[in-house]
Amino acid sequence: MHETTVLWQEDRRKTFTLKDLVARGRSQGPRRPGEALDTYLARVGADRGFGALAGTSAADDIADPIGGDLLAYERCAAELEVAVTALADLVWPDPARQQATT
Repeated sequence: MHETTVLWQEDRRKTFTLKDLVARGRSQGPRRPGEALDTYLARVGADRGFGALAGTSAADDIADPIGGDLLAYERCAAELEVAVTALADLVWPDPARQQATT
């Protein structure tokens, strides 16, 4: 257990599920101009507890389509596209768009 706790302490600020990172990024706001990525991740993950990586429901993760039908793959692809686009907007925000909203 000690090893897990040590690893958790070292990695918790940079280990997220995709949906968790997007949700936390939306809550904290986009990366600030000049803010290093590791600093942004530490800021976004600062309030997480040990249970944060486990999630609390199936909605916290993107379903693996392996073994599913074509619709399962299409749903997964659509969900990934939305989440990755949102993450890109948070991590590499468009400065012109940021100035227009402030």
